[in-house]
Amino acid sequence: MDYAAFLTNGCPVGAAAATMAVPEAAPLTATDLSATGLALDTGLPDTAATLPFVPELIDETAWSSDGTWDLEYATSQGRYLWIADAAPRGQSSTLELVQPVDLAKSPKAQISIEQRLALAGNDTLTLEVLPEGSAEWVVIDSQTALTTDWMSHTIDLSAFKKQTIHLRFRLTTGDESADGAKSLGIWLGSVSITR
Repeated sequence: MDYAAFLTNGCPVGAAAATMAVPEAAPLTATDLSATGLALDTGLPDTAATLPFVPELIDETAWSSDGTWDLEYATSQGRYLWIADAAPRGQSSTLELVQPVDLAKSPKAQISIEQRLALAGNDTLTLEVLPEGSAEWVVIDSQTALTTDWMSHTIDLSAFKKQTIHLRFRLTTGDESADGAKSLGIWLGSVSITR
């Protein structure tokens, strides 16, 4: 039997599926699939996002989170928010945008974040960039000991012009503060990356 034709065209008319013997084979690789013209779906974006780019917060596949980050519906806001709980002490929690961002045609790119913060003196929210081909994340913005209501916070990305980058937020909570101040956390309402 021509297995490539079977995969492409299905079971031949009149053939009984029960009579077809399929030999045991090794798992297919991306190279095997490319030879057949089929694509391997890794679940990750194939291309970098171009600007302007507004990643959907509600799309959990667009974000990779660990630690205390969680996507929650805020009834008072009537929308979904990414929330990082700052109550657990001595932790580092990250929220990474899965799709890389292409800044090749955007020399004045910036990221705007709608945020609300309640961070004690030894807790920090950073925005980090990983340039394509690099193994090291670079901190491009740091907010420490800050309590705000909802506000827009804009960060310049022009230092990475003509590059493709990855972005992530990191909440780092320190040990208990000496003055007993308590951190509540971080709320992200929207993220947009513009030219």
